[in-house]
Amino acid sequence: MNFRDVEYIVKIAECGSINKAARELYVAQPSLSKCIKKVEDEYDIQLFYRNPGSSISLTVAGQAFLDMAKPVLQLYRHFDDQIKEIKKRGRSRIVLGTAAQRGYDISSVLFKKLYLEYDEYLLELRTDKSLELEKGLLNGDLDMILITTGNFRDELYYERLYDTNQFVYLRRGSPAAAKAIHMDGIRWPVIRLEDLEGELIVANARGSANREFMDEMMERYGLDFEIVERGNNGERMAMVESGRASYFLNIKGDRLSEKYNQELMYYIHPDQQISGASCLICRKGFEHDERFKIVWEALKELEDNNMTKYR
Repeated sequence: MNFRDVEYIVKIAECGSINKAARELYVAQPSLSKCIKKVEDEYDIQLFYRNPGSSISLTVAGQAFLDMAKPVLQLYRHFDDQIKEIKKRGRSRIVLGTAAQRGYDISSVLFKKLYLEYDEYLLELRTDKSLELEKGLLNGDLDMILITTGNFRDELYYERLYDTNQFVYLRRGSPAAAKAIHMDGIRWPVIRLEDLEGELIVANARGSANREFMDEMMERYGLDFEIVERGNNGERMAMVESGRASYFLNIKGDRLSEKYNQELMYYIHPDQQISGASCLICRKGFEHDERFKIVWEALKELEDNNMTKYR
């Protein structure tokens, strides 16, 4: 027995006639008779009494079947509607993952563009740490992610938005500031990682892009900083500005946000920079999807506007 059998028998019971049910279902009468026999044989019961003429009525077993079938059919139809809606939403929905702070920065531009130019799409923005976002992309929970990374997987497609440089937001009063030098072509004081020995470093939790770059620097150059974790960027900045800890940052080019105290910002020596980039990433093949192109177009417009602002 399958759901179509259940649906047919309920319709026959409601019509009180196989011929009438056949007309309403647009099904041949012999097909409905076979359906009844199939279910009766399967459960070794009789569903209907054959009355004089062409009418039929339910037996006790038939009534029990009907009492079971109606709520089952209602649940099935609800399930079927949900699946259709999920499939429809899957074709019109854009699921983008990024870090919380980045989400705040880009959400208004993306939502506005979709509303004005692509109102057939709905944007769903999810925030998490970079490594969790990458996992979500690989297992299909996300269509694309916008993160800063230095590790590139063969199975993913990367559209590079901009390159990043490493800075240290040096705590107020740190003796390391006296070791900084000036280099041609770099507008910021330059410091080597070994000059930061003994500094307490405040960092995001493991799994974030910020922490990933910092851990790679420590491993590559044999450093062993004492680290205190703080999940909130504002709290990390406050610790620097109050002189309690220093903080490694990945910055777009050399354009520093006004939220940072420029006097506390130091550029990591070029010999110790780790290559990184802010990228819009998807599974290979999805870069040809219109949804990816729409988000990339919006991000490029935002980046171009930011570039104009800094000229």
